[in-house]
Amino acid sequence: MQDHYVHERGLSKECQILTLSDRSAFNTLWIEIVESNRVEDLLKSRLEKQELVQIKNIINPIISVRYRRNIKIFALGSIRIHSNYQSECLQLEFTEKEENNHLRFQVEVLDANSSAMLKFQLKKKKHFHCHFEANDWLRQRIETLQTTPEPESHRNPLITANKTLHIKSILALARQIPIKQTEELATELNLSANEVADLKANGHVGIQLTFQVLSKWRLKSDKEASDMIDELETALNTLSLKKMASKLLLASKERRSLVNEDFEG
Repeated sequence: MQDHYVHERGLSKECQILTLSDRSAFNTLWIEIVESNRVEDLLKSRLEKQELVQIKNIINPIISVRYRRNIKIFALGSIRIHSNYQSECLQLEFTEKEENNHLRFQVEVLDANSSAMLKFQLKKKKHFHCHFEANDWLRQRIETLQTTPEPESHRNPLITANKTLHIKSILALARQIPIKQTEELATELNLSANEVADLKANGHVGIQLTFQVLSKWRLKSDKEASDMIDELETALNTLSLKKMASKLLLASKERRSLVNEDFEG
């Protein structure tokens, strides 16, 4: 998959875009990115100390920016672009994967004037607004998402694979994998013993450890999403978790994420 990059004006920030998919039922365009740097502290704690944010919901923290300042984010995470038929305005949400924190901004689509695939900066109005510049290809994809009930990309096998590897799908699978087989799974997915030890040292145990193993593998892999599904299926079969492997393939065939109900009965 061709690399593209994201830049934040003023404070340069480059990110490799891993996947591009849409979920037509929610009218949502996903652009997932990964950066080489990580935040040293919890994102919400660091920003709160700078008096840049307020936490509106502690359980699922939504961070709203209160002051006119650029924020340089270094975290593993994803950018989610929301749109709906009632509004011409898109909304950009940054999600730090491991801490489940969110940065949510309003987004305005502008004409492209550079080779960068995405550009954004915050501007103060009633709320912070994020101006979003897209090249012709991405702008057309957004327009398709807003105006077409079933976008062509909904049938794209690569996008289908990305849905099956969605973080919620990975969580549903992690809940089913026997905890005693987590380290074996890590080995099958080519994670080192040191990487697993680091996850344990950070307090991850039980299902949380299994989830973190799958998430780390997902972020590290440089394979296409469809190949990752094949790799995960092989790993599950090797561990004699054949039911889970078959459910994974079924979800991929049906162009969807895994859900808890897949494993009931």
